[in-house]
Amino acid sequence: MKPGGFGATLAGALLTAGLVAGSRVPWVAAPDDRAVVRIDWRAVGERSEECREPTAEEQAGIPAHMRQSRICEGRVLPFRLAVRVDGDPRADERLEASGAQGDRPIIVFRDLELPPGEHRLEIRFEVEHPPGAGPSAGPALRLDATVQLLPRQILLVTRAADDAGGGLQIVARPDR
Repeated sequence: MKPGGFGATLAGALLTAGLVAGSRVPWVAAPDDRAVVRIDWRAVGERSEECREPTAEEQAGIPAHMRQSRICEGRVLPFRLAVRVDGDPRADERLEASGAQGDRPIIVFRDLELPPGEHRLEIRFEVEHPPGAGPSAGPALRLDATVQLLPRQILLVTRAADDAGGGLQIVARPDR
């Protein structure tokens, strides 16, 4: 036997025995029987544009064929996500559009762990307008429902596919 061969063989045998023993230990992905309410959807924001007449100084350095009669700056308005469970606030967040220019969809993804049983869910997702601005062009997404959660159940709250108004729906998924 080569020098050090016995030690390497012994170390390999011990590692293998440890792996076998460890694989027999019961493992539970979620140690308790809590349920999850998963809030998940994408939303395209409402655009707001502010236009103004360019000043003479701004026009002076620009060739005549490239001058604009109006300069407009647009942005996507943020949303406000408010979640209440059994009357207690769980989330109240301002969500901005993603992307370098802030023109990408807003991704909403939150997991709320709750004990099994009956719970009242109140979810509001609406455009946050600057002070003095008019009402939103699109309806707000709202949900006010009482749900019965089973241990280790995942309850999905997402946009309703068949609702042109953009409502929310609940999809129950049993324990996997």
